[in-house]
Formats: sequence, structure tokens, C-alpha cells
Amino acid sequence: FCLRVYHKPMKSEKFNKIETKVAWLRMSNLKPSSQHILYVEAIGEHATSLPSETLVAWTDPALPAFVDVSQKC
Repeated sequence: FCLRVYHKPMKSEKFNKIETKVAWLRMSNLKPSSQHILYVEAIGEHATSLPSETLVAWTDPALPAFVDVSQKC
């Protein structure tokens, strides 16, 4: 069987499909501080599962919003 992962950034209207045969997935080229929606289907030889529950995830910020560099040692 394989897994089909549906993914879209929150502000997008269209889901991207990613198929994999492993139970994990590393996604790249995601923007910092962005929100994403994902769900998964299992695809077998004779049928496709119902979709999983929907996951909403956020990426980490690229840099802190404020850095105070004026402190001296």
C-alpha cells in the first residue's frame, strides 16, 4: 500500500498530493511562520481509506521578531 498526503498552505485554495510508501514525510520549501493543512489517505490494491483527521500545523519563525544586541558583557 502507499500513503497519499494532501497538503496546502492555509491561504491557498488547492491541495497538493504527495505519495509515499513510508510512514513519515519531510516537507521542504515551507515559508517561515506559515500555517498548513494536511490529511492522509491509505491506498491499497483494492480500495482507498477514508481521509484521516485534518491536521493544522505551523512552521517556526525564521528569526526572532526582536533581538536586543545592545547588552554588554
